[in-house]
Formats: sequence, structure tokens, C-alpha cells
Amino acid sequence: GSCNNWNALRAHKFSVSDTARHVQTLRVKVPVGGMHFLILSADRHWSWRLSPTSRGTLRCGEDLASLAAVVRGFDSAGERSRKEFKLKCPGEGALVDVRVALSLDAGARVWFTEAEGDESVC
Repeated sequence: GSCNNWNALRAHKFSVSDTARHVQTLRVKVPVGGMHFLILSADRHWSWRLSPTSRGTLRCGEDLASLAAVVRGFDSAGERSRKEFKLKCPGEGALVDVRVALSLDAGARVWFTEAEGDESVC
């Protein structure tokens, strides 16, 4: 389905940035009002997604990463399955790298960093 002309099949895709630590990265331009977004599996779409375990507002730096829960299934019950990640605008039209780390030991974690060459963000 689509919402606001958004479609999971045409969505942005993360790329692997650190294979040893299972970190994937997606560069986004954050609009002045900030943005809300979901993280879905590129292969499984809505049947595998990440949901913030707390308020969902991402912070800059891996040491401030937000914990995320893996939600499986198309119609998962509970409030957590509907939560979105949030990015507040760190600067006018700032470019940031959203990072996702998946680990059996540490679980799923999500954070952002300044995009390379844009040092006014963090």
C-alpha cells in the first residue's frame, strides 16, 4: 500500500557501511520541520521491521543510539508496532546518515551521524 505517495517497493534502501559490526547506513536530508520514518526489511517489507522501544527520537552518535525492537508479521498487535523513528532538524536542510546496527549480543540500535563533509550537525 501507500500513504502520502510512499511505497515500500520504491523506498530508500540502506547500504552496508560496516560488515564486521553489521551496520547499515542511509543518507537523508532532514527537512526543517524534522521527519518521522519507519525501518522495514528490503526483502520482507512489512513482515519484518524495527520499532523504537522508547520515544523514538534519534540522537547524534553511536554512544547515544536508541534501542529498537524487531517486529515480525504483517499485523503485529500493540502500540509498539505503530511507532516511528523521529529526526529533529539539526540544521537547515541538514544531511545526516541514519545508522542501524543489528547484533545478537547488543540487539538492534539506531542513531544518526553527520554526513561526511557536513560538520554543522552534531
